[in-house]
Amino acid sequence: MLPLVLNKANQMAMFCPNCGSVKGPFFRGLCSDCFLKKNSLFELPQKIQIQKCKSCGKILVSGKWLAQENSLLEKVILKNAKVSDLKTPVFSFDFSEKEKKISAKVKVSGKIDSNGIEQEKETAIEFLNVLCDSCMKAVSNYFEATIQLRFENPALEESVLKEIEKMLSGFVHEDVLAKIVSTKNQRSGIDLVLGSKKSASKIAKAIAKKHNARLVVSFKQAKGGTRDETKRRFTYCIRIGGGAENAKRAVC
Repeated sequence: MLPLVLNKANQMAMFCPNCGSVKGPFFRGLCSDCFLKKNSLFELPQKIQIQKCKSCGKILVSGKWLAQENSLLEKVILKNAKVSDLKTPVFSFDFSEKEKKISAKVKVSGKIDSNGIEQEKETAIEFLNVLCDSCMKAVSNYFEATIQLRFENPALEESVLKEIEKMLSGFVHEDVLAKIVSTKNQRSGIDLVLGSKKSASKIAKAIAKKHNARLVVSFKQAKGGTRDETKRRFTYCIRIGGGAENAKRAVC
């Protein structure tokens, strides 16, 4: 039961036994300031570490490498926060960058015994520089696909290669492996070895459509691989400039 005191109008009023304040609301016999000095609405570590790729800048959240955004940092903080007996807690965040670290002010508000209350704490997000899976593959010349370009008219090769390079530059922001790992000159064209099957497929379909060429797709299992599609090495064969009939008969 809250302690009572007579106010100026000789009416009984509640007061905080710790500081004497008569300003409510009161929480378990204490004013909000005294209550928060003795109790914590939520627990938060002083430092939270997150793996960050030093090459592409993505961060590892829930087992996935994703572009760094405040919404993801909030998700990580919430995972590390522990709320006490606070009803309907609501979090808000304020981020600022300090010396290659991110400082986060975290405020939680909610209710205790039907009265609203809030508390703010601060934590530091520290990034651990590593290489994500895709960038690790990229630096090791990992590849998933080959685009075989064959030309009836060799003069077309340069322009087609420029088209492919332009498409790759548009993909690389979302697909780190969207790059040419190596090239192999052939008698009637060139083989482009690409890191990403996904990007290679998009490029092959676009080039075949634009140049009215037939696209032949095949694959083989990688060494030591299984029948799992992720272990396949795909080949996209396109013969350009030979006319529709020659394209149908062509083999790379």
